[in-house]
Amino acid sequence: KTRNEGRVSSNQNACSKPPNGSAPIERFGRRATAASTIYSPNCNPRPRNRNVSHKKLDIIAAPDKPTIVTRRVVDAPRELVFDAFTKSELLKRWMGPRNLTMEIKENDLRVGGRYHFVHRNSEGREFAFHGEYKEIVRPSKIVRTFVFGTMEAYASLETLTLEESDGKTTITTLTEHTTMEGRDGHLAGGNMAKGMSDGYARLDDLLVEVAEIGRRER
Repeated sequence: KTRNEGRVSSNQNACSKPPNGSAPIERFGRRATAASTIYSPNCNPRPRNRNVSHKKLDIIAAPDKPTIVTRRVVDAPRELVFDAFTKSELLKRWMGPRNLTMEIKENDLRVGGRYHFVHRNSEGREFAFHGEYKEIVRPSKIVRTFVFGTMEAYASLETLTLEESDGKTTITTLTEHTTMEGRDGHLAGGNMAKGMSDGYARLDDLLVEVAEIGRRER
């Protein structure tokens, strides 16, 4: 294991008895890479360094409730990051892994408005998700529902918060599922961690480009 991979918690070593939900977390953790860390807060409440690792995606899957928390720091003010999360022309350039293209079928950014995004691979296979905006507070918070494909029974509630300090923004997402089964299915196979890590790396590049354009226009 690399030094970064070593932060993934092992319930077998850290807990005398694995709590409900901890076995899936441990399995996902072994698939974590240097770009992401998945751990259970019951067994390892915080990474050794209490600050969020720069350029590192932290994924926290609580063993006792059906939630997922992610954190990532980017080198940009939150106004710019908020735009990257909400403006269709920016969003489609970074969200998701590099091997997929993204089509934004709908993005009605208002309370009660709907969104519908579709990712496609090189063979034309589609991965769609949609939902409704519940709360929008520019430039700090977005709350929306999330449904993958037609899996309405596994709908979740997502809260995005953006906190700025010294010109950097900490991006935090909270995904609240209704069941542990739904939460563990969201994490299964490590696809979420890989897709988000790749997407945030693309976001890093986009934010540099957009900031440079802004400087030139001033």
